[in-house]
Amino acid sequence: MSQVTETLSKQKTIMRSKSISASTPEMLRSFLNETIKNDFHPTLAITFSDPEFGIDDTIEIFKSHDIQLIGCSTSGEICNDELNEETFSALLLDLNPTSFKIISFEAEGNDYSTQGRELGKIANETFDNPGIIVYSGGIGVDGESIVKGIKSTMEREIPIHGGQGADHFRYQKVSTYTHESNNDNGLSALILDTDKVRMMGKTFSGWNDLGKIHTITKSEANIIYEIDGKPALDLFNSYFPSIEYKQQDDSEKLFTIPGIYPLKILRDDDVVIIRSGMIYDFENKALILAGGVQQGDQFKFCPTPSFDVVDTTLNQFSELAKDTGEVDAVIINSCAGRHFAFGPMFEDEVEGLYNIWKKPTVGYMAYGEIGNIGQNSICEFHNVSCSLVTLTGK
Repeated sequence: MSQVTETLSKQKTIMRSKSISASTPEMLRSFLNETIKNDFHPTLAITFSDPEFGIDDTIEIFKSHDIQLIGCSTSGEICNDELNEETFSALLLDLNPTSFKIISFEAEGNDYSTQGRELGKIANETFDNPGIIVYSGGIGVDGESIVKGIKSTMEREIPIHGGQGADHFRYQKVSTYTHESNNDNGLSALILDTDKVRMMGKTFSGWNDLGKIHTITKSEANIIYEIDGKPALDLFNSYFPSIEYKQQDDSEKLFTIPGIYPLKILRDDDVVIIRSGMIYDFENKALILAGGVQQGDQFKFCPTPSFDVVDTTLNQFSELAKDTGEVDAVIINSCAGRHFAFGPMFEDEVEGLYNIWKKPTVGYMAYGEIGNIGQNSICEFHNVSCSLVTLTGK
């Protein structure tokens, strides 16, 4: 499978973009060789790779062309209007290297807040008005801690987009990588100068809720032990008794949950955040989520989405397009659990999103998404949502 599209801006010269998809490292090498022959010299690649594609080989290919690289492993890859599996997709940009910086961090244990704080400090030191695209490796990462860590160093809101890597619900090895590193426990980040590159995005879930409002009465970071004073899994199973659990290969206690029945968290500041259950802790009857919650949070469970969610999602992003106008590139970070829940409808969503802008588009199926809600410039961590960011040279 291969696909190549290109957009050359008629009015701007700061950034050209091209999206490519390849099914083998050899095909990727051929595409890059041909691209450079055709007088397109990318300096930056934002990439997404199936865990089995050969990430180390990919790094060497981009290094041989002196192209800086950032990306993560996935549960599915998007290139333009197609959703693929077991492939590699990349957004190639010829952005001036003075307009961006790529960095990576290894995390000790699951302490991603420390890496988030360090990332925020470097971003502040690098550009007057930074924007960040960040991807995480690792299993069972509390994605909210990354965003909180970054924000703790900021005196103002900045655009933060990205998400968690994935590995097709295997929960074996989730990687994030750059042209200099390949980590299965850490962060990789692209810091952009938003005085040179405009970042405009939006995050939308479209999930309806059901039943009564519940309260998280015992939790720690991204683990819920009790809801309404009762074991979390007992209440979860009372809503969804027919869910099938899959035992992890390396544990007799933890069972993966495809994120099809998320929690809609209702915060005091009227912010609605979706949290997806990822792992069932049989011994403690606890839900382990892809993002953190707060003890005292109130929420409702969400059922399987209805057929009109795709249309609603596309309408939301069509409204965003009215604000963005012409763009140079689009990056989609959408949840692997969303794909699992939507089934064939999800491919309609991918195609519809591409047709809104019809510009080079790449993306991936994630274990969690980072982006802003609606017209709100405040970026948060989300689950089972579609998070999209556009890039436009100034």
